[in-house]
Amino acid sequence: MADPVTIGLISMGVTAIGGGISAWGAYSGGQATKQYYDLQAANAQREAQIARLKAGRDIMAGEQEAQKYGIRTAQLLGGTVARAAAANVSPTTGSTAAIYMSQRAAGLEEEAAARQTAAERAYGEEVEASAKEAGATAEQVAGRKAAIAGDISAAGTVASTIGSVAGKWYDISKTTPNPWQGASDVANPTQIGGLY
Repeated sequence: MADPVTIGLISMGVTAIGGGISAWGAYSGGQATKQYYDLQAANAQREAQIARLKAGRDIMAGEQEAQKYGIRTAQLLGGTVARAAAANVSPTTGSTAAIYMSQRAAGLEEEAAARQTAAERAYGEEVEASAKEAGATAEQVAGRKAAIAGDISAAGTVASTIGSVAGKWYDISKTTPNPWQGASDVANPTQIGGLY
């Protein structure tokens, strides 16, 4: 059976090693969590960029649709004027002028509706992009906090381990005789045969 001092020293060593491993684990865990949050933030940023690209495409698609309505309206108006002229009717007066104006108003309304619908879709994409960016910022903050928490936990583990090792050392010192006790008498040159 080993003596109490050896057991105490082994216990101190194991405590120190265990504390070091726990501290490293806390630090590594904080860094890993930060990396996870950083990855989530990067994904959210990419999704925000995609949403903004979609918003731009929505506006372009709406403008193309509005142009199609404009072309169709111009064709209708041209046909109305041509039919009126073929019938020897003035296109700028009477019922022909009223038809022309209503066709033109309907065409302008269709163009405006196409642009409005596209703008609403684009706005929805912009809102999504803003939400993704806000989420990315929150993920980045969470990552920084996780790294700090890991550092603090590691420091706490180190401090706790030092305290535990010191306590074990103190316990060992109380149970074993001090080999240096009385050494001051031996080391005092005035008491050793008057050598000095």
